Amino acid sequence: MRNAGETLLRLLTDALDLSRAEAGLMALEEQPCDLAAILGDLDALWRARAEAQGLDFSVVLEGGLEDWVLVDEVRLKQVFNNLVGNALKFTTAGGVEVRVRARREDIYADLICEVRDTGPGIDADDLERVFLPFSTGANQRQGGGAGLGLAICRQIVAAMDGAISVASEPGAGATFTVAVKLYAGPRP
Repeated sequence: MRNAGETLLRLLTDALDLSRAEAGLMALEEQPCDLAAILGDLDALWRARAEAQGLDFSVVLEGGLEDWVLVDEVRLKQVFNNLVGNALKFTTAGGVEVRVRARREDIYADLICEVRDTGPGIDADDLERVFLPFSTGANQRQGGGAGLGLAICRQIVAAMDGAISVASEPGAGATFTVAVKLYAGPRP
């Protein structure tokens, strides 16, 4: 009963987030955040589930960004959690890798965030639709969820003036890529 309640709450929260985003009411609450700490939290949250499924799981930060970035930490984690949760949901062998490449350029940090899995991949016909609300593609019959997570990710990343994309081939896994440019500075 508790799991059902939590699932219903997540579904309602996702639907409200999507409605706010589509109405242009999604406000970002940016603050200086430690990117390495955010990724550490991500690793701590998902590693046990991956291991319970017998999957490899890694979170890697490349570029040695020692600075803070100005970002809405809750929304950035929401994007990561949706992408990693989907990757783990559909991957039965192999693993999931989160790789973030950070490059400092003047007062900005260019981030390229990839979530790669060794799951079944996504049909070419579904690649364009995967970010649309309520689109579950071929996975609808395989516990694909309500189809809100990736639509919300697209809205959040757009609010950050970034881009999100997917590359995949059936049977060869999928790679979701988020590219954003954030303000960065020395640690306060």
